[in-house]
Amino acid sequence: MRFWSKEAMLAVGAVAAAAAIGFVFTGNAAAQQAPPKGPIAGTTFKNVNTASLKDLTVDDFLGAMGVMAAALGYDCADCHPGAGSDRVDWVIDTPKKVRARKMVDMVATINRTFFAGAQMVTCFTCHHGKDLPVTTIALDKSYGPPNEETRDAIVAAQGAPPATQILDKYIQALGGAQRLAAASAAATPAAWPVSQHCGISRRKEWLDGSHEMRRPATSSPSMSRGTRRP
Repeated sequence: MRFWSKEAMLAVGAVAAAAAIGFVFTGNAAAQQAPPKGPIAGTTFKNVNTASLKDLTVDDFLGAMGVMAAALGYDCADCHPGAGSDRVDWVIDTPKKVRARKMVDMVATINRTFFAGAQMVTCFTCHHGKDLPVTTIALDKSYGPPNEETRDAIVAAQGAPPATQILDKYIQALGGAQRLAAASAAATPAAWPVSQHCGISRRKEWLDGSHEMRRPATSSPSMSRGTRRP
């Protein structure tokens, strides 16, 4: 029997990614004091030195990378030469990586200074899937139909039950919290033996240090932007 629908798995993945990116962009003191659940990015990888990123767990760090890339309409190869091939260079400091570190620190400072650490500003706040943020208003849109983008915060309808009550009923319908906890253990990244994300052949290689981070000796057509793995 399947306990997790595709939609439920996508929802859990989105929440996990949002939580990771929220940690990055808020710099919440209480969150930073909590002990990490697993290896952390700053000690597992050779070149993660941004204050907001280095204390993330490996899984949260990779999730944050994915959210940040999507916010700019990028893929891994835009910042990491050769990503998606066997000539990937994760260590080299490209101009985009250097700029990204500064932007991550900037956004974390804004949230910490002006929003008491709440995640109010992210990469997507300005970029909206573009590498360069749009700073001018398109007049044909200004006087046209209303903006289709909706707020992130969903306000409960009048007379509707609270979200906790809805979620409790949903969990019970799936078999209860205990049953879901057992099912979710098999759905975590730690239980996946193989990953093809950005040319990484096995997740275990990231954790035991057996992977080799090397600079590419020669360029290759396969290193161009757009080389992606599912």
